[in-house]
Amino acid sequence: ALSSLVAEEAWACVRERIDAVANGGEPERFEELPCRSRAGEERLAAVVAGPAEFAGSGAVQLDFQDLTEHREMSAELAQVRDRLTETFRNTNDAILFLDPSGREQILECNETAAALFGYDRDRLLETPPTAVYDPETLAAFADRVAAEDGYVADELPATTSDGETVPTEVSGSLTTLGDRETLLAIVRDVRDRRRRERRIRVVSRLLRHNLRNDMNVVLGHLEPLRAAAPPSARDHADRIRTVVDDLLDLSGEVQIAQDTLEDPTVTVLNARALLSEAAADARAANPDREPSVTVDAPAELAVRADQLLEVALRHLLDNAVEHADHDEPTVEASARRVGDAVAFTVADDGPGIPPVDRRVVTGDQEITAVEHVDGFGLWVVAWVTDTLDGTVTFRDNQPRGTVVELTVPDAAVDADETETTGRGHTDGDPPTNEQ
Repeated sequence: ALSSLVAEEAWACVRERIDAVANGGEPERFEELPCRSRAGEERLAAVVAGPAEFAGSGAVQLDFQDLTEHREMSAELAQVRDRLTETFRNTNDAILFLDPSGREQILECNETAAALFGYDRDRLLETPPTAVYDPETLAAFADRVAAEDGYVADELPATTSDGETVPTEVSGSLTTLGDRETLLAIVRDVRDRRRRERRIRVVSRLLRHNLRNDMNVVLGHLEPLRAAAPPSARDHADRIRTVVDDLLDLSGEVQIAQDTLEDPTVTVLNARALLSEAAADARAANPDREPSVTVDAPAELAVRADQLLEVALRHLLDNAVEHADHDEPTVEASARRVGDAVAFTVADDGPGIPPVDRRVVTGDQEITAVEHVDGFGLWVVAWVTDTLDGTVTFRDNQPRGTVVELTVPDAAVDADETETTGRGHTDGDPPTNEQ
C-alpha cells in the first residue's frame, strides 16, 4: 500500500493532495517527502503526483526521486564550504582572487591581504592589482600560471598603500569563483624570513672570517715552535697543524656550500664528466694515498641541475677516499637514468658510515649532543639532496664498505641542449671510464 511508503506523520496531507489530483485537480509536487523503503529505511524523496489513465480508468501517477544521498552530500558540501570560509577569513596567509590576466581586478580578498598591503578590505577590492605588484612582473606570473595550468610559486615584491616594498612569496593557480575563472594567489609575507637569513649570513661570515684569521695566526706561530721543539714534541706540532688545516678546509667548504645554496645556476650537466672530475678532485685532495677510482656512466647521460650537484658528488668521492682505513682504497662511481630521475652511486671498501650518521643525515634521527655527524661532507650531500628535491640512501657494500646513492629528479634533456662548457658541463664527448 502507498501508505507504507510514506512516513506516518506525512501521510494524511499526502493522501488529501493525491485525492485532489484524482478528482481533476492540478498535479502536485512534494519537494522533500519523508518516505520509507521496503526494507524500512528512512529516505527523503521528491514526489510528483499527476493524472494518468490505467486500464481505461482515471488514476494518479506518482514519480519518486530519491533525494537522500543528494541531501547528505549537500550537507557535507555545506560543512566544507563553512570550513573553507573560516579558513579564508582567519588564515595567516593573504588570499587574493584576481581576474585570469592578474592585471585588471581584485575580485575577492581576505582581511589578511588587506592588512598586509595597508588597505581596508573594501578599498583593496577597488584597487587594481597593478597598484600592489609591478604590472610586467604580475603579467609574467599570470602567464606562467596559465601556461603551466597548475601550481606556480615565486617571490614577488609588493608595494603597500604607503609605498613600502614588501618581499612576498606568491603561490598561484587557476580556479573558479562562482561561475567565473579566476587566478587564486596565496601571498605570504617573507620579511621575517629574509631578516633571519640575513642575520645567519652575517654571523656565518663573521665566524668564518675570524676562524681563518685566528687559524692563520696559529699556523704562523706553530712553525717556529715546531722548529725549536725537541723531536719528541714535533709529532704534537704536526697534529696541531693537521687540525688547523682541517678547520681551514672546513671554512672553505662552508663558504662554497653557502654561496652555491644562495645563488644556484641551473644548467645541463654531463653525468660522466661530473663523476670524472669529482674522482680527479678526490685523488688530488689525498696525495698520500693511491686510490683506485672507476667511473661508469653512459656517454650521453645528462642531467639538468645546478652546481650544487657538483659539490655533492665531489664530497661523496672525497669522503670515500679520505676516510678509507687503508692506503689503496677502491671506489666505484656510476650514474644511470631511473625513470624521470638520475641516480648517482658511490661504492667504497672502507670501514663504513656509522648507522647513527646515516640516520641523522637522512632525517630518521634528530641531532643531539651525543648523536651527531662529525663530517661536514655528508651534511653537504644531505643539503644538496633536499634542495634538489632528491633522495639519498645508504646501504652496506659487500664484502665491506658503503654504497651511497644520490637520486635527483630531472626533466628530459634534448641533445641540442647539451652545449654548455665548464666543469661537468657537456663539451663534445665526455671522458671515458678512468682509473
